[in-house]
Amino acid sequence: EVTSATTLIVIGKCVYDVSSFMTRHPGGAAILRNLAGQDATAAFDRARHSSHAKALMAPLLFAYLIDSPTEAAPSAGRAHAPSSR
Repeated sequence: EVTSATTLIVIGKCVYDVSSFMTRHPGGAAILRNLAGQDATAAFDRARHSSHAKALMAPLLFAYLIDSPTEAAPSAGRAHAPSSR
């Protein structure tokens, strides 16, 4: 359920609900708040997050973005892992 207090960001083709993580984000809540409702992929990649940080994202996965109505979303067991550049 999305409420006015929900903070959603997009990374890759995944939508994450970071509402519960805001106060724990090492870079501060303002970073997530400023990216709310936007594609944060480039910012995420620039930050060069560790594999531990990427693992913390798994329970925050909210939805998948698809390009067309005929494109299937990934199965639940194959959640997008943000690129590790």
